[in-house]
Amino acid sequence: MSSLADIKRRLASVKQTRRITGAMKTVSIAKMRKASENYEKSRAYAALVDEIMKAAATSEGEIYFSVNDTLKKYLLVLSTDRGLCGGFDHDVLRFADGVISENADTVVMPIGRAATEHYSGAKNCDARFSGCYSAYAEDAKNVADALLEMFGTVAGEIAIVYVSGRTPIKRVLLPITAPTDDGKTQDLLLEPSRKDVVDALVPLYVTAAVLDALQSHVLAEHGARQAAMSAATDSADKIIDELSVQYNRARQAGVTEQITEIIGATSALGSNGGDNEKRS
Repeated sequence: MSSLADIKRRLASVKQTRRITGAMKTVSIAKMRKASENYEKSRAYAALVDEIMKAAATSEGEIYFSVNDTLKKYLLVLSTDRGLCGGFDHDVLRFADGVISENADTVVMPIGRAATEHYSGAKNCDARFSGCYSAYAEDAKNVADALLEMFGTVAGEIAIVYVSGRTPIKRVLLPITAPTDDGKTQDLLLEPSRKDVVDALVPLYVTAAVLDALQSHVLAEHGARQAAMSAATDSADKIIDELSVQYNRARQAGVTEQITEIIGATSALGSNGGDNEKRS
């Protein structure tokens, strides 16, 4: 059985850890609420741009709506920068590895520290976006502008892997999937022309799609971290309860032992005193 000092030392250590995980849980909840508000606001814009883009889309003579099989496929993989969110990054990277295994020539473009470290030794790794993991429109626009320059020249298809809700998914950013012609898109009056409208919409569409992925992933990250810190806090509470019981038992055993020693010593002294009286 551990000594009283050892139990007391470990109890203090666990309580300190519990304060840290509890604080991180509170911070994660606040950040998750803020990220949720931002995501809901931008999702309405992204949905509107997507609707207009699909309505104006045509697969005839537009590079934005057709795959060039002679060029390589590029895959953006989102991950966190800070960790402490359980198996969140592991699940994303495992899903991305499965997507990459379907095409060995896929060029991986990691975003975030975990993905950058994971793919740092890969032969087809382009880490130009490694520091762009954020939920800000400026970073999304920078990434989208670079992707548009790549598409049709070095990239035949560009997709992104991120977490939506609690599940990793893959979304193809370019080429844009044109809707099947049901006759409705042909009735649209687009000025100055369909091509001009599409050319103006594509940068907005790709930027909105990248921002949507980033914000969705950041929201899921805070949710995962909140769950991990909540589980850690609950485990710390359980350990604290167990150590408190051990401490009280050890303390009681120590007190009982001291009382026993005092009684034994008193009895011994009383017995020695009686013998001395008889001798005299």
